[in-house]
This record gives sequence, C-alpha cells and structure tokens, in this order.
Amino acid sequence: MQSTTVMLPAQLPPELRRKRVAWQAKRLLTEAAGQLGNLLKLSTKPQQSIWIEALRSVEQVRSVLATVASPPQRSRRYRYSLDWRQNFAALLRDRREERGLSRQQLAERSQLSVGTIRNIETLRVHPELGTIERLLSVAELGLSWDDLGPPLPP
Repeated sequence: MQSTTVMLPAQLPPELRRKRVAWQAKRLLTEAAGQLGNLLKLSTKPQQSIWIEALRSVEQVRSVLATVASPPQRSRRYRYSLDWRQNFAALLRDRREERGLSRQQLAERSQLSVGTIRNIETLRVHPELGTIERLLSVAELGLSWDDLGPPLPP
C-alpha cells in the first residue's frame, strides 16, 4: 500500500487542520479494515484470530477518529467568483512562466494532471481546495494564500 501525505497550508487554524488530518486517517483506516477483512477470509483458522484482533483495533481507532474528524470543504460545492478565478489563473500562469516551469513540470511537482493545470489557467474549472493546496505546496512557484486573497462567491 502506498503511503499518503496530507499537505495542509500553515494558515489553516489548528483545529481545522486537526479535523482534516483525522478525516484522512479515518479514510485510510476504512480502507485498511477492508483489506484486513479480505485477509481474514483468505487465512487459515489459526491465523484468523490474529486478523480479527487487528480488525478490532483498527475499528476502535476509527471510531475515536470519527468523533474528531470532519470532511474537508470541497470547492466543487463552492463556486469562486469569476474575478478571483481570473486572478488566480493569471497569477498561476505568470509565476509558472517566470520560474521557467512547463505545465508538465508543474503537474509533476504538484501531483496533478497537465489537464488540470491547463483547465485552471484557462478558467474551465473551479479548482477544488485540495488542488489549490497542492499548487501552493510547489516551492518553485512561491505562492501563498496571502497572494491569492479571499475567494469570494459569485
């Protein structure tokens, strides 16, 4: 299984960061519980007791996380104003070009697709919060939440 790193902007309040990290951990534990269930079915009787105990432990941690976790706000439910999107797209494109990065290079560094970068720069999509965070995490761009300003609804 591949490890996942949660990238969160430093400007988020600690409580929100904690809730989002707990949500991610809960999501990963749900997947792990499913895999343990599969392993349990494929195991011999003597091995099954080990997997049952592991599954109980995962379920206990998952239930504790459920009391803390809250799903991340998804911008697909939140539409940014056209002005904010235009400014973000122009700033992203300008910084990328200033730094000599192609869309492909930016896509690799941000772990996004080239199509996503193109669609943001050409205003074809409303970027999700996670997408914006990934772009802000690319050190070569030198972008921060302060550069973007508050996203205002249309």
